[in-house]
Amino acid sequence: MRHKQIIFGLFFGLLFIYGLAINFHMALWADDYGRSLTGHNLSAIIENTYKTYFHWSGRVTVIFATYLFLLKDTITPLIFNILNPAIFAALIYGMFLLAYNKTPHKFTDLARLIFILTLTWFIPTKIGEVVFWKTGAIGYLWPITCSLYFLYPYKQLTKTKNVVRDNFFIITGMFLLGLALGMCLENLSVALSIALLTIIIYCHRNEIKNIRWAYAGLIGHIIGTVLLLTAPGNFIRVKDTIDHINHMSFFMKSLMFMEKVVVHFLPFIIISLLLIKLLDKYDQQKLKRQLKQYYFFLGISLLLTFAMFGAPGAWFSGRATFASDVYIIIAIATLFSDSSWHKEKFSKIILFICVPLLIFDMCQTYNFYQIVWQQVKTREMIITQSLANGIRNVTLPPIYYSEKYNTINDNTISSYRFFVGDWTQDWTQDASATYYNLNSIKLENKTK
Repeated sequence: MRHKQIIFGLFFGLLFIYGLAINFHMALWADDYGRSLTGHNLSAIIENTYKTYFHWSGRVTVIFATYLFLLKDTITPLIFNILNPAIFAALIYGMFLLAYNKTPHKFTDLARLIFILTLTWFIPTKIGEVVFWKTGAIGYLWPITCSLYFLYPYKQLTKTKNVVRDNFFIITGMFLLGLALGMCLENLSVALSIALLTIIIYCHRNEIKNIRWAYAGLIGHIIGTVLLLTAPGNFIRVKDTIDHINHMSFFMKSLMFMEKVVVHFLPFIIISLLLIKLLDKYDQQKLKRQLKQYYFFLGISLLLTFAMFGAPGAWFSGRATFASDVYIIIAIATLFSDSSWHKEKFSKIILFICVPLLIFDMCQTYNFYQIVWQQVKTREMIITQSLANGIRNVTLPPIYYSEKYNTINDNTISSYRFFVGDWTQDWTQDASATYYNLNSIKLENKTK
């Protein structure tokens, strides 16, 4: 048993170390600069969060956390670089926990963890944006991870297992956690509220007792969701949003949205059908039990997806779909059963295919961020020398992302594991100029 604990400890340890290396080579970008300008005290953070709620967004919890962990010239950015990879590892562990209702301890479980990590790494279209980018990680990775652990005790109630003590401190804590989680991310808050309410109705019908903590968590989460959705800043942001989608008819918006939904879910559907076919062939009784869990998490994923239709312009962004991706990956993972075929063959196939793919791509990804980081350090040296010489209007070389091409494309480079963003945008230059105490930053003309 001890050597198995070492293996799983090594898995999560390596995942943490890798995330640590990426985070220490992830430069500030866009919103990071703007959120790093707050004062060095708690009152300034609260004031900025208050202003954001009334003028831009109701995501109070993540906005507050972003201001806190991006405080300039403090230790909090260092804490973020250590905490964020731990949260990414916790995401993978939480996905396993929800899918299988147990902690990993067998060889098959190692294959399952690698299977979950592989799907999470390759399929979401903006994983670099929501896992490595500082503002993106706090805004998406953190609340999504928290939602897994918040949902877990509720999920256990569907198996008539009450894993939480029903006392004053737990009840109060669940209410506050629900409140904070409700004010994080619109589609996540709406979908999770519906999922929790469904479980509470199930408990009521089955007369499951001593679950005041569950009611407290649900009430707190619903209150947080209402505060999030009704924030005055949301309406100001909608009014300021200028997008061609806003001028489309409802029918055209719906058609475009459904097209994106189908394309986005296609890889998940293919993988699900393959696993269902295998399970049906080798273990039909197990399939019936597994499909109940599969449909539960698939339902949450679909709720997360269609909740995005209410966003300005019916957005279907890679960031927002990450929550949906996480829950449908959990759904797919539930189909990776304990049948003898899976134990003997599927686990070995997973390890044989996924491990080399992950190692190769993760090395490429790290190399990518390291290249960009070196260029950022060069730019900062130019800025430091300019300030020492009293120059506050600085021209910097553009960021390039490849050793082959000494330039960056005009389009945003934020797909898949790589996230640099569009450094050519004027507002990004303005925000970084303010951060470095400059009057202006311009980019040198790029050579093709």
